[in-house]
Amino acid sequence: MIISVISGYQDAEFLENAINSVIGMSDRIIYVDGRYVQFGGDNAPVASIDGSISLARSLGAEVVECGNIPWESQVYKRNQYLLGEEGDYYLMIDADEEFEGKLEFGNDIAYRIFQVDKQKNISIPWIRLFRHTKTLKYYGAHNILWNNGKIIREEETNILFSCKINHYYFKRTKERINQRQQYYGLQYDLEKEFRTKHKCP
Repeated sequence: MIISVISGYQDAEFLENAINSVIGMSDRIIYVDGRYVQFGGDNAPVASIDGSISLARSLGAEVVECGNIPWESQVYKRNQYLLGEEGDYYLMIDADEEFEGKLEFGNDIAYRIFQVDKQKNISIPWIRLFRHTKTLKYYGAHNILWNNGKIIREEETNILFSCKINHYYFKRTKERINQRQQYYGLQYDLEKEFRTKHKCP
């Protein structure tokens, strides 16, 4: 089973394209909504109020909501969509991204897919397809997956050349881009020690 997982917040203008890009090849789509602590300020809505949640449901996605409390971190939020069963594969995209191509893969624990910056025309492969196990989880940093107590390292995974993920972050408002940059700065500081200790990029 292919489970496409999407994390978002106040992303209605992008979310429809993101979901539509994976509908044809997904058995399930899971959308996790809500902001992180320290994102957008204390007065920012905790959950999306721009129609993202109802839009996701109308397109057939299962929705995981944060309730009245922001997600404590991106790590914690991403772990909420790991709802599959043994052997299922997760395809992870963000709400401002679109999947393009075909998934052609074997039985590895994880695969990298090129993320394409559509403004700068830069492509970087990241782990975006990974298999569910009982021990699978994000831990320590927002893009670090663990399985059986060990980090799934980017450099040890194969790249899928049959597909790519297009990133449209630059179409966001200037305010949202600034919020994103500020949060990523805080996130970098919080994760720096972990990344250094475990030699993660």
